Amino acid sequence: MLDEATSAETGQVGGMDSCLDFHQPEIGLFQQDRPREDHLHRRDGSRAVRLGLDGVTSIGAEVAKRIVTERAEHGAYRDMADLSRRANLSADQLEALASAGALDSLE
Repeated sequence: MLDEATSAETGQVGGMDSCLDFHQPEIGLFQQDRPREDHLHRRDGSRAVRLGLDGVTSIGAEVAKRIVTERAEHGAYRDMADLSRRANLSADQLEALASAGALDSLE
């Protein structure tokens, strides 16, 4: 097994060469705007991980729960202004969400 993980160039054990030799399965489609009932990190399909809103800088668990609860109680957000108003978000929080790609499905 170690022979397979030894680099051809350096003779060092690393595994990168052997990783490149094997077929890697496709991750599959990622449904970025699929609503979720919580704010936590979770598996998305069999091989992907979707990071929770509470992992976004300047959001945290309390704000993430507020966003998710508001969406669950009153429906999907129409646009960024609707999200900001309903979840009472600051400009910095909106910017952090946008930078993380969390607003990509909004107009």
